[in-house]
Amino acid sequence: MFKQDERNNYAHGGDVWSYAYDVLDFSANINNQGLSKQARQAMVEQIDQVIHYPDPHCRQLLGSLSNYLDIPSSAILCGNGAVDLLDHWVRYWQLQKVLLCEPAFGQYHRAIRAQGAQLHSYYLDESRGFIFSVEQWLKELEQSGCDGAILCSPHNPLGWTFSRDTLNQVIQACEARKIHLLIDESFIDFLPVQEANSAVTHAVKSNYVGVLYSLTKFFSIPGLRLGTLIAEPSIIEQLKSHRDPWSVNHLAQVSAVAALQDREYQEKTKALLPEQRGYLQEALLSLPSFEPLPSAVNFMLVNIEKSGYSSTWWTEKLAQRNILVRNCNSFALLGERYLRIAVRKKEETEILLGAFESISKEET
Repeated sequence: MFKQDERNNYAHGGDVWSYAYDVLDFSANINNQGLSKQARQAMVEQIDQVIHYPDPHCRQLLGSLSNYLDIPSSAILCGNGAVDLLDHWVRYWQLQKVLLCEPAFGQYHRAIRAQGAQLHSYYLDESRGFIFSVEQWLKELEQSGCDGAILCSPHNPLGWTFSRDTLNQVIQACEARKIHLLIDESFIDFLPVQEANSAVTHAVKSNYVGVLYSLTKFFSIPGLRLGTLIAEPSIIEQLKSHRDPWSVNHLAQVSAVAALQDREYQEKTKALLPEQRGYLQEALLSLPSFEPLPSAVNFMLVNIEKSGYSSTWWTEKLAQRNILVRNCNSFALLGERYLRIAVRKKEETEILLGAFESISKEET
């Protein structure tokens, strides 16, 4: 068990290693269906192959991703998680000033500052439910003098997603101004097909647009670390020359190939998610002092300010019951007033609700 200050320094969900192994984890936004059976079987069958170096070209994986995303394999770069590729993107363009929409994933901050670039924050309006205003963002882009911008859709931790019109406006504005735009689509697979407005078809033919696509969230393999960067093929080729050739381990490659082909797993996830998310929302609304924000994906941001207790207090109380939620005090604007809670199965949500109710009764 780590000390409390060591846990606080890890500003990310899913840190089960600082607690007991049998925790119920609502802090990481991972597919609650767990590992695909086909992915598990593929790893079992291939375990003896770890005596060899992994394929440095990720050939089978790139072929599967090309089919799944319907883009050329030459436009895809695989890496040790999306964060690995975020670093390479910022470094490659030698950006000087990057516009970031807040609140935002903390690794964007780290990557920008690690490359010596200046961070320029655009703060969403909490009084309007943190809704993205493309007009206000474009105004900020114009006035800030930034040469780079990072956006996230579906947004973490807010849960909204871009409309096709908004996405097109953002892309067109950046291309017209020669601003390098990175769009993080790590949670896009959780959306229904008709709502999954992706920028990948723009990225493969643009000199200014890149897309981060993660396999760890939807396919429940965060421990294997696997993400991709999608961009124009000549950019991808240049990025390859600056990277470790063995960035993706063998088990990550074979499990992802299997998971991408497991249509039953994918369809089941998308079929169950709306009901599971609705059940979580109703459970949270039943608590008098909790205010969940609308979400299109597999997590929900919850304002707990009216409870009279901080997000750190709630996080610690739940951890004592072996339940983890994401304390959002590391996000800009959110402070000690918000928790992020992953969508899990109904029976697991009932355990969480029971814990909230029990803790509340203890304090009255």
